[in-house]
Amino acid sequence: MTACSKNFIPVQEFVCQAAGTEADGYPPENSADESEGTNDNNLWLPLVQDGADILTEKLPPVVEVVKGIVAEQSKLVIGSGSKSFKTWLSMDIALAIAHGLPVLKRQTTRQRVLYVNLELKPQTFKRRLQTIARAKGTIIDPKCFLHLPLRGKLAGLIVFEIVSRIIGIAQQFKVGVIVIDPVYKMNVEGDENCSRDQTVFFNQLDRITTEANCTLILNDHFSKGNQSEKDPLDAIRGSSAKGGDVDAAMVLRKHEVEGCFRVDVIHRELPPVEPFCIGWKFPLMELRPDLNPDAMKKARGGRHLAHDPQELVAAIVDSTAERPVSISIWARKAGIVRQTLTGYLSGLRAKGWIATAGEGNAARQYLTEKGQAAAQRHLKGA
Repeated sequence: MTACSKNFIPVQEFVCQAAGTEADGYPPENSADESEGTNDNNLWLPLVQDGADILTEKLPPVVEVVKGIVAEQSKLVIGSGSKSFKTWLSMDIALAIAHGLPVLKRQTTRQRVLYVNLELKPQTFKRRLQTIARAKGTIIDPKCFLHLPLRGKLAGLIVFEIVSRIIGIAQQFKVGVIVIDPVYKMNVEGDENCSRDQTVFFNQLDRITTEANCTLILNDHFSKGNQSEKDPLDAIRGSSAKGGDVDAAMVLRKHEVEGCFRVDVIHRELPPVEPFCIGWKFPLMELRPDLNPDAMKKARGGRHLAHDPQELVAAIVDSTAERPVSISIWARKAGIVRQTLTGYLSGLRAKGWIATAGEGNAARQYLTEKGQAAAQRHLKGA
């Protein structure tokens, strides 16, 4: 008999016994005063799942709302600097999803879209939507793309109430995708730079994916300054808890070619996407396969990166997916400060030399096959 099967009690029965309840989640009939000893966690008893059941469960295939970018009922953040045409791009993506049209040559799964506009004047949004639809040659079908103009409507509200109203509208119209543009304007209670406040805020946003069963697309801004040498998720303004919370990110950073951007896609459950470039051609973004994603715009007067990328990966040549390393340990092995190493990560990732295991604060780096090859080239030449 295995340790797991010794004195076996089914999961639901075990949890109920521990909580002093019957298998249906309610206190025993002979319990004392019902108002005494109430355990709020009993509300979670129906959520407990047995790993043995999970192993044999037939799961449906992942539904990709935008192929390679975001899966159904996930949270996607689209981040870039100000005046980088984010809203134009977000509206293009939303309109494509609403009609099952490709966007940036990626297939979409058709779903009803609710666009929560927190920034633009209603008339400005309408003009943009007309312009984008004409450029795409699209006639918008009734009840497929819904616009909720909330500029000037959030004063005096708390986040819980704002989210509850959005969920109510989504359920009323059977919406599948919700765009919030920009997300920082909904953060009416917490400090954007505080991890705790952002965790509380994103816990509220999670309700949109669970109570309304919607995919959530968030439009967000970068912090000020040049972002070319940062890890993509570190470019997003505010606490790192934001980047760690979302399921997927589409990060746009300025390319050295004016009006063009390098795009990094990071997500939890879809296959990796190599960085690519897009360019602004009013009123739409278009793919620019002719551009090198590594040729990002550098800060004026910025110092030249002085370390050989092959030497950096050689410092963690023994890393694997099973034995990844933290950035701090990697920096120590390479003999450079952590901040300097961070400036190389996006370039190393773009080359396909490194990959990430884990999420958020638990994220660790390891070398891919390409990275191992680069490390070996350096070691053989040393």
